[in-house]
Amino acid sequence: RLLGVTARSEVADRAPHLEALEGRQVLACWHPHGLYVVAPLLFHSSAGPRHQGSGIYGFFTAVASACFHLPVFRELLMLFNCRAADRDVIEELLGAGRSVFVCPGGIHEQLETDPGQERVFFPPNLGFVRQAIKHGVPLVPTYNFGENQLYDIPAWSRGVSQWLRRTFGVGLPLGFGRFGLPFLPHRKQLSIRVGRAVEVGAADAHPTDERVHETFHSYCVELRQLFDEHKATDLPPEVAARGLQLIWRGHEGEEWEQEHSWAEGLPEAVQQQHQQQQQQKQHVQQLQQLQQLRQPRWDASLAASSAAAAAPLVRSRL
Repeated sequence: RLLGVTARSEVADRAPHLEALEGRQVLACWHPHGLYVVAPLLFHSSAGPRHQGSGIYGFFTAVASACFHLPVFRELLMLFNCRAADRDVIEELLGAGRSVFVCPGGIHEQLETDPGQERVFFPPNLGFVRQAIKHGVPLVPTYNFGENQLYDIPAWSRGVSQWLRRTFGVGLPLGFGRFGLPFLPHRKQLSIRVGRAVEVGAADAHPTDERVHETFHSYCVELRQLFDEHKATDLPPEVAARGLQLIWRGHEGEEWEQEHSWAEGLPEAVQQQHQQQQQQKQHVQQLQQLQQLRQPRWDASLAASSAAAAAPLVRSRL
């Protein structure tokens, strides 16, 4: 609250659809990463894993391993049950029957934070899906609405960050909030929404790619439904209208095929809604193309008419 940011969480509010998850081991995923990971920090400080009355008591959260190289900050993370986002660490926690929070987008999603467009990135190998199947634990999507709108990111800041990443392997855009100051966020109330669990079936230490992809598609369907259910109330209208972009790194060209495959097997009403969204996207694209085609012609006709109007004046002066 001192920073002007508050959070409303469905876990803290004991949303009815989460009752079925109480007492179950899960692999929960939060989206988006955001610039400075404010929503998860508020979430863990209020209804966190150290509070016996909370719905996530005993959960562990995977954060960038680089954070554990910082004295004092490292100890604070440990108090919130945070652990390094390392595959072996997560495997050990899941193997011990613990529930874990992960952010599949990671540093890549952090660097691509855009207050005007909601995007979710997934790793090429879908490691989080493979881990869930290996241990037979359901995947639970969570979405932090408002996280991306806490800071404005100038183009020069993003450019410097990309240069740092190419040169030194690390980079973080500088975000500006209230009064144009860095690190001071805009006043916002974040909404932490939790989707329904995506069952992965029986545990399998070596799942086939087909099973991993099928589970991933089911997860994306649930994530999209979660986003569509709350975007109108939890996001600025112009951001909600642009929708959610799901990007599977290394498979960007397959997005259209993936979107159609995600709709298969869904209830007819959901399929119709999906088709309407795709038609609206195509309509907007067609309008944009028409505007691009008309713009040069309009400029040319305007120049011609201006020249014709100026010609008598020129002759009269001569």
